[in-house]
Amino acid sequence: MHIPVFKNRIAELLNLSKDAVVVDATLGAGGHSFEIWEQMISGKLVSFDVDKHAIERLVALDSGWQEFTAGVWALHEGTKTWYLANANFKNIATILRSLAIHKVDVVLADLGWSTDQLGAIAGLSYSKDLDAQLDMRFSPELQVTAADLLNNLSRDQLKTLFEGNADIYGKQCFWLIEKIVQGRPLSKVSDLLKILEDADKSGIENLVPRVFQALRIAVNSELSTLQSFLSEIPRYLGRGGRLMVITFHSGEEKVVERLAAEWQKQGVIAKNQQASYLRPTVDELKENISARSAKLYIYEFLR
Repeated sequence: MHIPVFKNRIAELLNLSKDAVVVDATLGAGGHSFEIWEQMISGKLVSFDVDKHAIERLVALDSGWQEFTAGVWALHEGTKTWYLANANFKNIATILRSLAIHKVDVVLADLGWSTDQLGAIAGLSYSKDLDAQLDMRFSPELQVTAADLLNNLSRDQLKTLFEGNADIYGKQCFWLIEKIVQGRPLSKVSDLLKILEDADKSGIENLVPRVFQALRIAVNSELSTLQSFLSEIPRYLGRGGRLMVITFHSGEEKVVERLAAEWQKQGVIAKNQQASYLRPTVDELKENISARSAKLYIYEFLR
């Protein structure tokens, strides 16, 4: 069972008013969205997920769901409505326009993926399916796979990929790149794991998950997508609006903090908010140790 990090603290921070409009940019297993829905008295909740299976699982739980438009489902309960959008959150403007929503009170983006979702994507379960292809695409519409990157990028391009997406630098990065180049062609999970098996002997700790993370981020353009999404937020959050973003690695943190610095200069958010964040409590880590790298950024909008 996937346990969303910061669930209780986000519940406390929501402070939803009557007729609140909330966007959950990353539905996942639905943990945060269900909490928001329970707190709402009236208003609208819009939950995004590029994974159609995440949408289908939630729709199957209640016979009240109806298809609103192509790729968007709606559930009405009294004076509140929950919309599910099978779309990447970078398309927030298009989806909100189709729902006639122009202002939002709260935006939440939990950038972590549930274990169920990651396990269903070819090439990401490196501890289970060794014969899986090095694919890693969240959507079959994407053209480039992890194998394509490993087999075709130059040394300099691989260096940029691993430095930017996994904080692998210097001698460790050089060792990794040479192993990849010498091991080409790579097609299966087992191929990649085989060339990484001597990492510990070379003084590189925790390399496997970082390499798989870096490739997943690159294949799915996660950082540029996050940049596009967050750039849209000031259009929707007015005075008193709140943005909450949960990050899990430095690449995401840099995108969030860079945009927050721009908003600070523009007077969109208050000073001293740029790099402030919360970390999981000891109790939260006991429930979900995979959340140890999580950070919760909270921004109050001034206009």
